[in-house]
Amino acid sequence: MPDMVPLDHAGPQQRQFNPYSDNGGTILAIAGADFSVIAGDTRQSEGYNIQTRYAPKVFRLTDKAVLAVNGFAADGNMFVKRVRQRLEIYFKNQTAAPGTTHPKHLPLQDVLGLVIDSFTGATERHIEVGDGLEIYIVFAKGSPLQGLENVPNVQEMTMTSDGERMFIIRRELKKD
Repeated sequence: MPDMVPLDHAGPQQRQFNPYSDNGGTILAIAGADFSVIAGDTRQSEGYNIQTRYAPKVFRLTDKAVLAVNGFAADGNMFVKRVRQRLEIYFKNQTAAPGTTHPKHLPLQDVLGLVIDSFTGATERHIEVGDGLEIYIVFAKGSPLQGLENVPNVQEMTMTSDGERMFIIRRELKKD
C-alpha cells in the first residue's frame, strides 16, 4: 500500500501527566469608604461537568480578614490552609496588624447591586459559574450599617471588641 507511512517514520509521540485543571468560578472584591465586599460563587466544575454545587471560594481568615481564591480548587484550599497557619503563628508571636482602608465613592447599596448583577451575568454566560453566591461585608470600626437595612438574607458573623463587624449574604444563583 503506497499511501501508508511506516511507524518508524511517523515521528515521536510525547506523553505528559498534568494533574491540574481549572475548576471554574468567579470571585470579586470591592472596597468602599468604610466597608469592603468580597464575593464568590459556589460551583466547582471541570469543563461542562459540575463536580459540586457548594465549594466556597471565599474564606473568613480572622474577624477582619477574608480571602478569595479561584482556579485549581486543591491549590486554593491548600493556600487558604497555609495562610491560616501563618496567621496563627503570626498572632502568637506578634501583635495584631492594624487594618487600613482605601476610600472609594460607591455606597454599599450600589456595590451590592453591582456584585449581584455581575455574578448573575456570569452565571448566564459561563457554565463554570453558578449555584450559590456568598457575599462577605466587613465594616470598619464605628461605621454605620447604612445600606444593609433592606437586604434579604443578611447574617452577622462577628463583632469585635474594637467595633468591626462582618456580615454574610447567601443567595441562590442559576442551577443549570
